[in-house]
Amino acid sequence: MKSSIITIEKISRLLLASLMLNVICMAGVSAQTTTVYARVVLQKVAPEKVQEFLTEARDIWKPAHRLRQQNGKITNWALYLVHFTGVNDEYNYASVSYYNAWEKTEGNDNWAELMKGLDPRRVDVILAKTRSINVRHALYSRVDGTTTPPNAIPAKYFEVDYMKAKGAAADYEKVEQDIWKPIHQTLVNDGNRASWTLWRLEMPGGTGNAYDYATANAAVTYKQLLVETYEDAFKKAHPGKNPQAVFDSTLKSRDLVKREIWELVDSLN
Repeated sequence: MKSSIITIEKISRLLLASLMLNVICMAGVSAQTTTVYARVVLQKVAPEKVQEFLTEARDIWKPAHRLRQQNGKITNWALYLVHFTGVNDEYNYASVSYYNAWEKTEGNDNWAELMKGLDPRRVDVILAKTRSINVRHALYSRVDGTTTPPNAIPAKYFEVDYMKAKGAAADYEKVEQDIWKPIHQTLVNDGNRASWTLWRLEMPGGTGNAYDYATANAAVTYKQLLVETYEDAFKKAHPGKNPQAVFDSTLKSRDLVKREIWELVDSLN
């Protein structure tokens, strides 16, 4: 009898543990948010080919990306002009596709089908031409970002900062999320910036990369890129904190490798 009671108690504990595990797993799933991925294709367009490139982007590539969006492959596509570039720079445009799942980032699109309205021979020419100007591919995942107010004016300019974490990646991300995100959110709330986003470089991976993160500070106007209210935003976001101590901790967490200004040329959304 005693043995039976012990057995029943063991079974009860196992059932309870199993139930608790299911509750924890379900809670974890429901708490997860969708990760946004950005596949960035950096492109080098010769000065004499810019108008042809922009025309094909508008008339051929944008409709093809629209079909990708309608098919659920991507959530958005955008084309950016990279400012302050010359003939000796590696790239001057960036084509970016945005995804809501890792598996969708696989490069398995049937471009001939997406461009089925064109002569197949022209499709081959366009694909070959585009591949010849694609100088680098990279895949990023969105780590965090500010909340955009309703009815906000879409951003046109982006200050892109490339970062190299000095220590553990988690330590650097904590600095960005705990210190800088509140500051950028204040700038957004006050109408001095459109948004801020922290991106992690996923591919290519490895310690040999010059940078492993990028932040994008979005602005509605070119003038807005030059923020002159950082001090006020800091005081609002971190009242009572020592600015110099915060800046020192930032410098210890990462190196700012380079900065670029991107201008939105076209997009689906």
